Amino acid sequence: MFTSRSEYRLILRQDNADLRLRDKGYASGLVPEDVYRQFAEKRQQIEAEIGRLSSIRVTPSEAVNAVLGERETHALTQPALASELLKRPQLSYADVVQMLRETPILSDAVIEQVEIHLKYEGYIRRQMEQVARVEQYEDMPLPTPFDYWPIPGLSHEIREKLTQLQPATLGQAGRIAGVTPAAVAILMVYFQKHRIHREQDSSSPAPSGQPASGPVSGL
Repeated sequence: MFTSRSEYRLILRQDNADLRLRDKGYASGLVPEDVYRQFAEKRQQIEAEIGRLSSIRVTPSEAVNAVLGERETHALTQPALASELLKRPQLSYADVVQMLRETPILSDAVIEQVEIHLKYEGYIRRQMEQVARVEQYEDMPLPTPFDYWPIPGLSHEIREKLTQLQPATLGQAGRIAGVTPAAVAILMVYFQKHRIHREQDSSSPAPSGQPASGPVSGL
């Protein structure tokens, strides 16, 4: 599978496979007890360190600004959360903990997850919200038959597949090979918009001497 074709690839990363799947494997009896204990400890350390960095304020000082200067990022003029400093692209976890008085000894795997979570928190949160929206509209009916070629924002390949396969719901459309999460979002917005327009048209009284508007062809 191409990486670009993976659904929600910010969430479905190879580095967090254990965090996503280990609980399910353990519940199914596929993960030994000792392996699961190690995993649970790793997860607890990740959560604890994220919480710690999100609660510690780094105050401006000569030493702090020296580190920032070495990394060619702007100096602190007022206190900032350590987690916010880590969001700066020039700074690594190692750079940020230099500015703190105490830092726990953590494995590279834990540090990697802490850094990824905090650096890309905004992007990951938006993708989680996108997942929730799509799941909410999983059963949203799509018109059939329908010509998908005029819908803007879809690739030639996706238009061709949708027109050929004629999915009955948004969920079915999303499960077609090659139909990306972005394409599903486009479909969701497009059909919501046109449904609202149809409802407005049907609720508006027809001008005197003219019949009321019928449904939009193909929708």
